[in-house]
Amino acid sequence: SLQSPEFDNSLPGSWATSVMHGTPGEKNAYIVNVEEADLPTELSLKQNYPNPFNPSTIIEYFLPNDSHVTLTIHNVSGQAVSVLMDKYQQAGKHNITWNAKDKPSGLYFCTLKANGVINTSKMVLVK
Repeated sequence: SLQSPEFDNSLPGSWATSVMHGTPGEKNAYIVNVEEADLPTELSLKQNYPNPFNPSTIIEYFLPNDSHVTLTIHNVSGQAVSVLMDKYQQAGKHNITWNAKDKPSGLYFCTLKANGVINTSKMVLVK
């Protein structure tokens, strides 16, 4: 069941096992527990892939704690050209796809902000 109506229902971490009701028509054979050691210990922004890309790329990041996250794409002039994420998220691994089909070729910067920490990576769009 969805843990809270405020959570993103497309993320697995937003869901919890249900005691009374399982998957309709299917037997729930096991429950997988996530060990604390599997959770990241610090905020990290992985290199996007593919890179260079055309026209879309996947951006992956890890959150050590539940927090408000902003993920913004900037051009070389420092202008924000896309805001991919601006909401509260649970700790763990996350990814998002940026489709830059309407953007010109060039160098872009992906900036992740959460819990007062900022990480940035370079991305190259080649058309």
